[in-house]
Amino acid sequence: MTCSICHYEWCWLCGSTYSPAHFSALNPFGCPGLQDRPRDDWGKCKILLLRLGLLVLFVLAVPIILPIAMVVCGPILIGNLMWNSIYPEHCWKKSGIVLVAIVVGLIADPVVWVCSIVYFLPKGIQKLWLWYRTRREIESRRQSFLQ
Repeated sequence: MTCSICHYEWCWLCGSTYSPAHFSALNPFGCPGLQDRPRDDWGKCKILLLRLGLLVLFVLAVPIILPIAMVVCGPILIGNLMWNSIYPEHCWKKSGIVLVAIVVGLIADPVVWVCSIVYFLPKGIQKLWLWYRTRREIESRRQSFLQ
């Protein structure tokens, strides 16, 4: 549903904020009512079990995937940068680029992660603050309209 005054969109079943993925069966935090999901042979119990399984998988996978990503990120970034700037034709050049990318990437990994944290942390905090402020303004408009 959409408010005709402030254009706030919310789910009429659960009351939470509406998003395009709100009714998705794969969204673990989606609508518990599952009203507008595509009509198929999946029952609500099966979808809720799938959501629970995805949530558990996510919680278990992050501690395993994060260290791997921290090691692999530098070589992949350096390799892509070298590959796109050199365009190797011969096999020995391709092998050399891969070898250099692995060595330089592993050396550059700490720099890549520090720069990523320095760049993305303030952006994430800024986005969270903007989201919080927008929600607070919408809530205050809605409360003033109801009074």
